[in-house]
Amino acid sequence: MLDQLTCARKSLCRWAGNHKTLLVSTGVVVACGAGAYYGVKRVIREAETMMLDSQRELVAHQRLQMHLGRSQEEIKAAFLRFVPSLKTRLYKLLDLEGIVANLKVLDKSEREMRDSMWEDAKLLGFGRLFAGLHAFCQLHLLVHCELLILGRETFHKHKGEDDTSGASVDVQQQFLSSTLEYFFETGLPKLTAEIESRLGNHPTLQTWRVKEKAQVDKADLDHLLRELHATCLPSSANDHVLWHSFLIYPDDVPEAHPAGVLPLLNELWDILETPFFKDALRASIDCLFELLATDIVAALYPHEAGPITEMSAIQRPPLAKVIPQLKVEVGRLYVATAKQSTLLQHWETLSGLETLQCLSESIFVQEADDAASRPESSWGWI
Repeated sequence: MLDQLTCARKSLCRWAGNHKTLLVSTGVVVACGAGAYYGVKRVIREAETMMLDSQRELVAHQRLQMHLGRSQEEIKAAFLRFVPSLKTRLYKLLDLEGIVANLKVLDKSEREMRDSMWEDAKLLGFGRLFAGLHAFCQLHLLVHCELLILGRETFHKHKGEDDTSGASVDVQQQFLSSTLEYFFETGLPKLTAEIESRLGNHPTLQTWRVKEKAQVDKADLDHLLRELHATCLPSSANDHVLWHSFLIYPDDVPEAHPAGVLPLLNELWDILETPFFKDALRASIDCLFELLATDIVAALYPHEAGPITEMSAIQRPPLAKVIPQLKVEVGRLYVATAKQSTLLQHWETLSGLETLQCLSESIFVQEADDAASRPESSWGWI
């Protein structure tokens, strides 16, 4: 038996020696085949993982969009509740009606006084237009950001989670009331004064004296409006700091706030400093200006909407007629009625801006960002 095994082993060794190349080739082929098989399986697993990740991201993004869509109605309702207060305070700060009333009772022989009052009315008319435009956009974005900060807790909350884990209702109300009170009591007067100062120093507007400007061409008015719009925009770093101060407390925040409000204020502060907010504010102001400028020009030059075939169709109203139209357009912006929906139409347009959508998404995803990846701010309370 042992001899037979020894003989078989020798025969096998002789066969392996005679077929060495075949055995090596077969081994290499088998090894390559196994490597390729497991390599393909790994690639397939990675592809499946990437597909699942993409599907999860898509579902999460769709869920976020649905939540933002539902939030829009809440933001709209909240914003519209504050519009009457904004209008009342703006009209009080820029009392064009008072000047107009005084002009009506002023004796016509008081030419010098009348001319001076018309110049005041001119500055108030343009000032109310641009201050109202900026205030409208700032209040819109302020309410938008605040409600999304509070609504994010609901979005991230899982089923069965304790409802008391988030900010209390009292803290939320304190957060909203304190910031809006600051905007109305401090920010809006500062914004109005800044706009008045910029317009008062504008050289072209200074040369447009009411008593001398008997005719205003459509192109000239459009050019002036665009110049004034550019003048009122925040452009430098200092301007952005100033516009920031219209919306939120400076770093010496009052200590009267409950402790739970401070984190919300700090978060709002951080959001207002982001490029997303600056882009959304600039886009909102630009968009609303285009809407108002179009309405103003269309109202003053109704016959120039199409091709002009007769010189008699060209209208050149005096500057004294332009000023009341500015007042009318601001009034339409701040009032929504069954017959007049300019406010709602313009709000819908601003709410659909891509920059605002980017801002909204950034508010919801910022918690997942690494705090170290964000540049440290020199502002804030912490």
